[in-house]
Amino acid sequence: MESGSLPCEFCSISGQASPHLLADWPLLPVFGVSELAARLPIAMAAVGGGLVTWAIGRDLFGDRAGFLARRLTDELRLFYPRSQALLDPVFSCVTTLSFFWFLRTSGAITTNKLYSLLFSCSMALAVLTKGLLGLFPLFVIASISCASQTAPLPD
Repeated sequence: MESGSLPCEFCSISGQASPHLLADWPLLPVFGVSELAARLPIAMAAVGGGLVTWAIGRDLFGDRAGFLARRLTDELRLFYPRSQALLDPVFSCVTTLSFFWFLRTSGAITTNKLYSLLFSCSMALAVLTKGLLGLFPLFVIASISCASQTAPLPD
């Protein structure tokens, strides 16, 4: 690899730098243009996604369920190394994180604006990672809230 040239992990099909890999760009000054700079944030997001899954399972169903949920997440083929650095683990991590902050917001006895802000920020990162697909948590939350409301029975 020539000095200053981007490895294939940072390029799109046309050979230009991909704008969706914004999660990787902060590590370029630290590690330089290398495969480590391309793959480290994705690996950290995969580990973070597993930890967030453990926290959700622990909060909802107990320690054992949280541990089993994390093990199941770790066994998915989504997080195995591939020839290209894909943003699927990053998207999975920030989407799971948005659900985590929503559960914290809905379960809080007092209204905490910090949880709402963190929910919004994690959804914004999901949109930056995969585009409009990052709005998926809003669809799920709206569906659950519509389904949980009881309709009055007709006379």
